[in-house]
Amino acid sequence: DEPALCVFCQHYGADGLELPQSPVTIIHRAFNTLFAQTGIQLFAHAEIEYFLGRDPQRDDINTNEDRSYHASYPQVFGQKLRRDACRILAKIGVSVKYAHSECAFIPSTPEDPLVWEQHEVELALEPLPQAALSAILTQWVLKCLAARAGMRYDGKPINKPGHPGSGLHVHMSPYHPNDFGGQH
Repeated sequence: DEPALCVFCQHYGADGLELPQSPVTIIHRAFNTLFAQTGIQLFAHAEIEYFLGRDPQRDDINTNEDRSYHASYPQVFGQKLRRDACRILAKIGVSVKYAHSECAFIPSTPEDPLVWEQHEVELALEPLPQAALSAILTQWVLKCLAARAGMRYDGKPINKPGHPGSGLHVHMSPYHPNDFGGQH
């Protein structure tokens, strides 16, 4: 394991106050305002769907376009990267609910020489500001591991026209201690 330092900075203006237009400030302000006005805490968890692109000449690529949901190696080449990401995320405090392959496979074309397969990492439920940070960290870890493995990470909604898309799905769970016996 290589040591790493992960730092997230808050944005401040020349007046020393939190910068109002900073995404971090906006999400914290919304979370705190909702709680102050209603007593509701907003929890969330993200599903990060993504594609991994790789050279099709590798011998461990199954080119069958009809994949199974939750397929595993040797049917998918990105399993090790996904598992490594989950281990790293656990070490840095990001809770993963589960991670698996998705169905999509995009073969190489003359315009794009890479083959692409789809995966998902679903994170655990946590307060909205922490859930946002966890989603950012997850995408960063996936991008870094893909680059290290000689692959490309793509989280765009549409990787290639005519194929299933990916996305960042965010599930919300409002919590009020007087509702449902204080459970989410």
